[in-house]
Amino acid sequence: MKSTPAEKDIQFIVGLRGLAILLVLLFHFNSIFLANGFIGVDIFFWISGYLLFRNFLNEFDAHRGESKSRLGWIDVKFYYLKRAKRILPLVFVVLPLYLVLNFFTEQLTDLSQLQKQIFGILTFSYNTQLSSNNENYFQVLETDSGLLHFWTLAVEEQVYLALPIIFVISASFRGLTLSGIHINWVARQALFISLLTTCSIALIIASDFFGMTSSYVFYSSLTRFWEFGLGCLVAILEFKGAEKIFRSFISTLYREIAAIAFLIGIFLIPMKGIQILPIIPILAISIFYLLSLGEFDDSFLGKSMLLVPLRFLGRISFPLYLVHWPIASAFSDEDKLSIPVFQIVGVVTSIILAYLLHRFIEAPIARLDISRFRTKKPRYLFSSTSRALIPKSGSIAIFLVYILFMAYISNPQLAKNNFVKIGNFFTTPREASESVILETTTDSVIVPSPPAPSSKADSIPKESNSQVKKELENEKFQINKLDLQWKEILNTASQAKTLPANYSFKQSDLERIQNDAWNGGCLNSNSTRDPCTFGTGNRTAMVIGDSYAFALVPAIRSALQDNWKIVVLTRGMCSPWQGNEYLLNGVEDTKCVEHNLWVKSVVEKSNPEIVVFSAADKIISGQSFTSWQKSFAFTIEMYEKLAEKVLVIPSVPGAGNLKNCLKSINNIEGCFGRIGTGQKFVNFQLNLERSRAFEVLNLTPYLCKGEWCPPIIDSLPVYSDGNHLSSIFSERLGPVLFANGLK
Repeated sequence: MKSTPAEKDIQFIVGLRGLAILLVLLFHFNSIFLANGFIGVDIFFWISGYLLFRNFLNEFDAHRGESKSRLGWIDVKFYYLKRAKRILPLVFVVLPLYLVLNFFTEQLTDLSQLQKQIFGILTFSYNTQLSSNNENYFQVLETDSGLLHFWTLAVEEQVYLALPIIFVISASFRGLTLSGIHINWVARQALFISLLTTCSIALIIASDFFGMTSSYVFYSSLTRFWEFGLGCLVAILEFKGAEKIFRSFISTLYREIAAIAFLIGIFLIPMKGIQILPIIPILAISIFYLLSLGEFDDSFLGKSMLLVPLRFLGRISFPLYLVHWPIASAFSDEDKLSIPVFQIVGVVTSIILAYLLHRFIEAPIARLDISRFRTKKPRYLFSSTSRALIPKSGSIAIFLVYILFMAYISNPQLAKNNFVKIGNFFTTPREASESVILETTTDSVIVPSPPAPSSKADSIPKESNSQVKKELENEKFQINKLDLQWKEILNTASQAKTLPANYSFKQSDLERIQNDAWNGGCLNSNSTRDPCTFGTGNRTAMVIGDSYAFALVPAIRSALQDNWKIVVLTRGMCSPWQGNEYLLNGVEDTKCVEHNLWVKSVVEKSNPEIVVFSAADKIISGQSFTSWQKSFAFTIEMYEKLAEKVLVIPSVPGAGNLKNCLKSINNIEGCFGRIGTGQKFVNFQLNLERSRAFEVLNLTPYLCKGEWCPPIIDSLPVYSDGNHLSSIFSERLGPVLFANGLK
């Protein structure tokens, strides 16, 4: 039987939902294949806004037809009940399945953290946890957290809570006029949604002014509302029949242009973590949908969305979204996601499990009749839009309270700071504010006066308390100064598209820098000769690890200066974490085992003040992430007894091989690196640091902005190849190491 135009509209939405989940699947199982696959989440948000607001409009209009006074209403209680029926059963099934999966894959390493995650998921506030912890989505993706994807569910539920309130508030302004023209209830909906959508976009653009972190912008429902808002606006325009007006003066060509813009936005435009860029495909699909209503089979994109495979994925999209990431996380624990066969197995397993959940849980529950819970007559505040029940002043108050509440739960500390900032703006005279101008390598940066003294000084005797406070204040101020200066340098580097004007290194220079560093004979230390030593001071620091540790030697020398003796105990391709299964081409590498035993004996005899560890953060062939964790913890515990201070510097994220990618072009955008799979190792090290004596110095914030890492910083080549720091830039990092505890 041939589908009616209205049925094709629904089928298109189902197919679009299938495309969205397919994009997410491909991104999570192979982000290199489809770097922009995370836009599938933006499409989900758009679909949710469209469907929910379309239902509100139809229900409100139907009730207006039943009432003599033409006062419409929506059944908010029944709406919330339907949302709970749709979402909660699958959540309550998937969470126990995840715990069982963790039990068998040995991923559970922090029970308290898991409890916090589950609490956030069940209260639909998980996104606020991630933003409050300043968790970078593209870094956390590489950890073994199989619950990360639940942040989108939290955003959706927060917006689901808000949408009926927004609808009822806007409908209550029955006497609203503009230039003497009465604005009807549909136009009021469009006006309110347009205002909120614009505010959401403006909030993203002005995020730096409000002090929002990139994590806050990414996770907050306030900065995500524009996606829902565009969907709501499409529903409003469809309800008013606006697509007919559009078609009267817009040719079919524009519909195809919108389809092409949608596809280009997904597959070709590099997003680079810029939150506002997804507006391109979302706006394109909004225009395409309006111009194609009832005629989707007349265009390539419309026909594609009506394909049976996409509509099948669309029908099981919710359970598929819930189960796919725990499976991908289980595979990433064994470092198997880089292998195509495991990627295929993961996708197929996710689809099969999602179908079973849809077939035996989601579909039967969806068929349950809950119509007996419908409200027969509006008896409470948000069921009726009578002006007597919701005065305009009350509507405005409810709206403001809701906005403030959402701002607060999204990030309590940030909200408090901004409330104070806004209050100070209106109450504090400008001449009363104090500031300090710091000299930087670019423009002057204005920063607040030095912070108040540390509370640690309270325990110092009164006669020396003032001096201690001054020292603590000066030290903290110097660290802040360095961080601000470096932030300016990194901002400039991350925005560069071509070589800096004062960049003077040729390809031959890059090769010379690399050869000078690696050919000195110091990389592979061993028991047959004395290790390389730099400096003649009376204090000893030892550098242990593989080639990544060796590349940090210039930075360590620059940080510690001349009163230190630095001993290099490194060996290429040899992890220092004892207890590892050292394999070389599938055979046990006995030389690596012998090297680590020799290093331990040298440290035992020398009793150094500082031991600095660094190594490639990766799992050795045949090893699991859990066994790596045990090896790391065992080694650190051992060396904490042998040295006064143990410092771990995780391996740097890496970037493109500069001398290779600049051979034919003078554009460095293609040379940027991206934070990869090493972040889960860093997170484990940082978590372990909280309960142990050793320290972790993560250089990633000094090398990368967001998820992208420029190959040139401060006009210096960052890497000698695609992974290791160049000796000249490593030396530049000396003050960073010193300010962060290497002293």
